[in-house]
Amino acid sequence: MRKPGLVLSSLAALLALPGGIGCLRGPAQPTPAPVAAQGAVVDIKDFAFPTATTVKKGQAVAFRNLDPAVHNVAPQGGPAFDKSPDLRQGESHALTFKEAGTYEYRCEYHANMKGTITVEE
Repeated sequence: MRKPGLVLSSLAALLALPGGIGCLRGPAQPTPAPVAAQGAVVDIKDFAFPTATTVKKGQAVAFRNLDPAVHNVAPQGGPAFDKSPDLRQGESHALTFKEAGTYEYRCEYHANMKGTITVEE
């Protein structure tokens, strides 16, 4: 015959362990690295880009629209790159720069929105 007190005390002991019953699931799974560790994140907010961003050759730059208005990222000078699709609030688009250089960009909808990306070797 089982003793109810033994079962309850065993359950209480498990709950008292760091992580509670979750400790029985094994080690926590690693979380994916943020985009910034792989390149840079450019937040589009207040109808502005950061004026300058620097990454290494082959890294991606993720453009993330935090504004309620639609924006895009289009080349303005320097080496050419494919422009982004229109980005609505909360959307993002990553561009990978494979050649070193200084890339100037702008939003085609808001003439005052400009920035540069410097890609280093």
